[in-house]
Amino acid sequence: ETILDHLRTDMPTRQTVIIDDGRYDAAHQQGVVAEVQKHIGDWATIKVADSRRSAGVQIADVLANTLYNLAIASARADRIKTIVKPFIAERIIRVTEIERI
Repeated sequence: ETILDHLRTDMPTRQTVIIDDGRYDAAHQQGVVAEVQKHIGDWATIKVADSRRSAGVQIADVLANTLYNLAIASARADRIKTIVKPFIAERIIRVTEIERI
């Protein structure tokens, strides 16, 4: 099972995937959108939003960066793990390990 299979099961209606466009030039952004759309197929549409101007995207960006730091065992990983551990334990933040996309 891939993460997309999991999402399709949990969310049966068509979704919108929002990608942070605040860090990419236009050509790179188009490539990111095309790659994500290729993987999600017709399950969702893509929308871009600048995380600096969108609270929901800011939160997602912080969570993604947090989990990325844990995944790569950055120098801050131990401190980050301490902070997020209770949120993960209470399922406020839900983490699914991805084996393949």
